[in-house]
Amino acid sequence: MKLLFISAFITSFFCFNTHRKSIFSNSKHQKSDTLIPLYITEDLKQLTTLTKSIMNAFHIQIRPNVKMDGALKFEVMELGGNFVGRFYVEDYSLVDNKVELRYYKNPLLLIRPNIDTLLKMGFSKGQGNYVVAVSVIVHELTHYLQSTLPMEETQDTMKFSNIENRRKYVRKPEEFEAHAVGGYYSLYYLKRAVLEYIMMQDLPDESKMKWIINAEDAILYPGSGAIFPEEYHPLPYYLNN
Repeated sequence: MKLLFISAFITSFFCFNTHRKSIFSNSKHQKSDTLIPLYITEDLKQLTTLTKSIMNAFHIQIRPNVKMDGALKFEVMELGGNFVGRFYVEDYSLVDNKVELRYYKNPLLLIRPNIDTLLKMGFSKGQGNYVVAVSVIVHELTHYLQSTLPMEETQDTMKFSNIENRRKYVRKPEEFEAHAVGGYYSLYYLKRAVLEYIMMQDLPDESKMKWIINAEDAILYPGSGAIFPEEYHPLPYYLNN
């Protein structure tokens, strides 16, 4: 059996001040600092562990047989369209004929050369660009780890030509999870106070995930409209700067 997981793409990168001090110095959310090391190494295992931690924070189900997978490989190559990252599985097997117990024989994480270039710049030089590039890896690792099965691609969801197509794409269950996890990582560095504010709210996980996606999307696609307008919440004025 063969699978091809395709992640969302990002068309532009920005540079931000990633050293902004959190205003929630005594926040209960401060414990989540242990999720994100200050500097990300090229160790894919470390980043996989980090991705699991964020998924657990949202109670996103992880495939129980991940440990049975073949070695996860990482390659840089040109990808079709505007995709910057893809997770590809050449073959998979089932345990007890249950798809939720699947494990992957040759999992492969792919990124485009421009993302690899940003990663090699490092945090100190690339700052916001580096953070968004690492979030691409976190997004793809979520696809690798998630129990949720991918939906079949359609023409309109393969293109981000307008906000409606982007909404269709991100609302797919597997993409919703991956965008939320990647968004958590991005906001931690780019808008940490916003992330802390969202995570402190007494809301279901799904609502927090939608809010996080909206917040990250406002950074990557300013002025384009919210992915989840039904979950749009104005932020306090002190978080808008």
